[in-house]
Amino acid sequence: RQGLEILLSQSADPQAALMRLDRFCRAWPGEFQQVAYTPFGLQALVAVFSASNFLSGELQQHPLWLLGILQSGWLHRTRSSEELEAELEDWLGMSHNAPSPLKLAEFRRKQILRILLRDALRFSNLPEITEELTNLADSLINTSYKRLRAELSLKYGLPRLSDGRECGYSIVALGKLGGRELNYSSDIDLMFVYEGAGETDGAQPVSNREFFKKISNQLTDLLGTYTAEGLIYRVDLRLRPDGRHGEVCLSLDAVQRYYDSRARDWELQMLIKA
Repeated sequence: RQGLEILLSQSADPQAALMRLDRFCRAWPGEFQQVAYTPFGLQALVAVFSASNFLSGELQQHPLWLLGILQSGWLHRTRSSEELEAELEDWLGMSHNAPSPLKLAEFRRKQILRILLRDALRFSNLPEITEELTNLADSLINTSYKRLRAELSLKYGLPRLSDGRECGYSIVALGKLGGRELNYSSDIDLMFVYEGAGETDGAQPVSNREFFKKISNQLTDLLGTYTAEGLIYRVDLRLRPDGRHGEVCLSLDAVQRYYDSRARDWELQMLIKA
């Protein structure tokens, strides 16, 4: 009891933390006992309940998320985008279909909870927090893209260049995401570029331009979907060539011509973070 009183007195909002602790204990008595006897468990509860109304609601709905985080050892180190992507693949399950927006939003919230705990408990510094928030966005973008591409490839085949090689495609991160300095509420600035002209090799061929336009639009819509677990990301495409009036996805040659001849100074400066 005395230890809890000390934790509350040192928290950002002792009254809110106490009220939420009481509600959590009444709703989840067994889980509360497990958290209380796990190292850093009470510190974690007080940190969340005093610092974030948003994540306090998550804990009230998903108490096992906190137990999993506490017991995994993930509070004590930064996780790479590759590691997060592997966990996300397991979270989504084996499928060639487009990922569920709700599952993506749940995964993001669970990871945001873990990152905020590392932040609030001072297990990491600011550069590590922004790096990990960026790694989380990278994993969600890349996993979503791969699944959308697999689904479209089943319908149209693989996009090919005129020499038969598979056509490349890049999702370019701009702004805070490109600078690896994402914060908790940042939107993500993206630009989509495909390698060049050609068409898919399936029974219903479409041009590479059309194939990657579909992927780019689907990815933007997917990440911007509102779910019961909230928004995944606000996606901003206005930094692409010609801004909101430009094509959603451009060939590499078209992008190079734009920046060689038409781009304004601030657009060239913007590419420093790309």
